[in-house]
Amino acid sequence: GFTLAVTLPQAGNLGGGGFMIIHLATENRTIAIDFRETAPAKATTNMFLDKNGNVDNYLARFSTKSSGTPGSVHGLLSALNNYGTMSRTDVITPAFNLAKKGFRVSQQLHDSLKQAKQRLAKDDYTFRIFYTDGKTPEVGTKLKQRDLATTIKSIIRFGKKGFYDGPVAMKIHNYMLENKGLITRSDLRNYKSI
Repeated sequence: GFTLAVTLPQAGNLGGGGFMIIHLATENRTIAIDFRETAPAKATTNMFLDKNGNVDNYLARFSTKSSGTPGSVHGLLSALNNYGTMSRTDVITPAFNLAKKGFRVSQQLHDSLKQAKQRLAKDDYTFRIFYTDGKTPEVGTKLKQRDLATTIKSIIRFGKKGFYDGPVAMKIHNYMLENKGLITRSDLRNYKSI
């Protein structure tokens, strides 16, 4: 999951959430973990309605107001802590290395970034991560994500607190404040899997 957050950002990332099925062979038992995003405490039932009471699809799908409190880190680490057989460092270090040193862009990632270019161009920070001189990265070129590497390193060192508290949480909080999003540090600190 951590590695896919680096190499397949269009399908999964640290800012999202998910579900996981784990089969415990020694107990012949299967469990499910729900670590989907949760709505921020300041979310309201009418927050995506326009002045006429109609759903504003842009606000509901693409604005920072539509961001949920991320559950990926909590869920992946909960699975590792409760059912894993490897250390956090051993599991997550490959993702850190790929983010820091880069990985070769696949055809699928190239196509995805090409398709999303216009939408991603609306956020300068995100656009600079994925596009060099405004160009979609070619298949086979290396993509490095140094800020993501820093976040992953924090998770390796501090576990869940490395994401939901401290400098990473403050960056998420500040970004939300600057861009009218609703996620706060309290939402991050209080995230609980369902």
